[in-house]
Amino acid sequence: MPKQKICFIVSTAFTAHAFLAGHIEALSEEHEVYLAGNFSEEDMPVLSRLKIAGYMSIPVHRKIKPVQDVRAVIKLAKYFRQMKFSAIHSVTPKAGLAAAAAGRLAGVPNRIHIFTGQVWHTKKGIFRFILKTIDRLIAALSTNILVDGSSQREFLASEKVIKKENSLVFGKGSISGVDLRAFRPKENLRSEIRKSMSIPEEKIVFLFLGRLNRDKGIPELIEAFRRLKEKDPRVFLLLAGYDEEDLAALARERLSPGDFYFYGPTAKPQELYQACDIFCLPSHREGFGSSVIEASACAKAVIASDTYGLMDAMIDNATGLRHKAGDAESLFRKMKQLSEDDELRTRLGEKGEKYVRENFSSEIITGYWKSFYGELLKSEVSFKNYRSAYRRLIKPAADFIFSLLLMALMLPVFAVTILLLLIFNEGKVFFLQTRPGLNGSPFRIIKFRTMNERKDEKGDLLPDEKRLTPVGKMIRKLSIDEIPQLFNVIKGDMSLIGPRPLLPEYLPLYSSSQKRRHEVKPGITGWAQVNGRNQVSWEKKFNMDIYYVDNINFSLDLKIAVLTIIKIIKREGVSSATSQTMEKFSGSGLLKVSAGAQEIKICS
Repeated sequence: MPKQKICFIVSTAFTAHAFLAGHIEALSEEHEVYLAGNFSEEDMPVLSRLKIAGYMSIPVHRKIKPVQDVRAVIKLAKYFRQMKFSAIHSVTPKAGLAAAAAGRLAGVPNRIHIFTGQVWHTKKGIFRFILKTIDRLIAALSTNILVDGSSQREFLASEKVIKKENSLVFGKGSISGVDLRAFRPKENLRSEIRKSMSIPEEKIVFLFLGRLNRDKGIPELIEAFRRLKEKDPRVFLLLAGYDEEDLAALARERLSPGDFYFYGPTAKPQELYQACDIFCLPSHREGFGSSVIEASACAKAVIASDTYGLMDAMIDNATGLRHKAGDAESLFRKMKQLSEDDELRTRLGEKGEKYVRENFSSEIITGYWKSFYGELLKSEVSFKNYRSAYRRLIKPAADFIFSLLLMALMLPVFAVTILLLLIFNEGKVFFLQTRPGLNGSPFRIIKFRTMNERKDEKGDLLPDEKRLTPVGKMIRKLSIDEIPQLFNVIKGDMSLIGPRPLLPEYLPLYSSSQKRRHEVKPGITGWAQVNGRNQVSWEKKFNMDIYYVDNINFSLDLKIAVLTIIKIIKREGVSSATSQTMEKFSGSGLLKVSAGAQEIKICS
């Protein structure tokens, strides 16, 4: 039997080499592993060292470039179809969005993304909203979500980016773990490395290793060290990594030349850890903190901030000390405490080494990856069968593409509607409600709110026709209230065309035949909506829903789409004969009171 194919999607070859090399080698024993990313000729030496069956260069850039990003998605989708991958797995946000979108378009059955940190955590305003939305889209378009730390998973769930029940953390976290053959105490290197940088043996060296930028807390580190140097002349600061914001210049401005050393980027971080006494990571945001466990593996005491991503990499007062993120005073106190206490430094380092050895060795983490893929792909999935049927591939792909296009086209209408509802609907714009979707699974439907919440003297909501606002009535007639459901389609909860999603309370009232309407995703419009909409009985609606389930094909969907446009233009069937909205369903053949508190309308 041929091996199943897995493709990893990254922005750079460095990401694959630094974080995935061990996993790729282990997975290649049982699967064909491929790599896609933004590669150039300069990356060939790196790619040649990876145990991959092949690679594809795709322009997946870290920065947002709309035209190139769309081309990347199209190119990826073609590649996925051609190679018939059983699973794709993305790392980093841009690669994640491109891969998830392309994978869904291509019908890849298993689409995995691993979250390793959130750039938007420290951002504000529209930029934060855009970046956070990208992460939400990645989660919505993926079939499996991995997170490289439990505290990060809690954060993402609290921000409603992912659901805890649909996400997974391997062990105690980390995307790749630590190679304990390279990262371990080596006292014989200490003097040699220090000598190469002219650092005296008696100095107490604080090391930062990573990208030098403000999000990493470098200004606070420089300030805290400056204050510590005034009290303890033995201390020394070693900075290593890419200087992304010219912060080495800030160090030169604030510190004396003999008090610090800027090493720059290094290909051998394990050697720099040997030169230090204390490792500092005062980051404002962090996905996990791989450098923390690397330092601990070398038996170094650690000082780290209390940002959510670092909670799993270090145990406060056991393997290191924790300070308040963005607070130079708090950082100064921890640095002073460790510079004055040799015994504490030794104890934290020893416990840190044990903690990493027991939980974060690369062998342990790679074992989790092998088990995950072994379970995920144990039942053979035929890509050809998956993508052969219209309802399994072409229809979901069309839903996704056309929903994005419609959202772009309808943005002016969307904006005007929001403004009108803010002004004339007491500031209440959206209506959210749980509805049963595919196989009866619940999801949250989103619509524009068209009713107020007025109640009678008993505290009960008034009938629908009395709560329908003038603006809401206009919005309903034009079917504008349905536009937000495009988000449900993009997320994958709904289809553009299918049986309308009704209320959860109807589920036990359905006959065995009527329950079949949940064999497909619910739609914004459907066969029943273009054949009477709210002016036909429940029985006829359900019969038409079942007809659609049994006869899904491209021509039927196209016919429904055209008829829907005609119905909207003619404004037909918005109300039933007796109510502004559809009467409540009370079981087969029974039509009773108005929907009352439930804002429901069948082509709604």
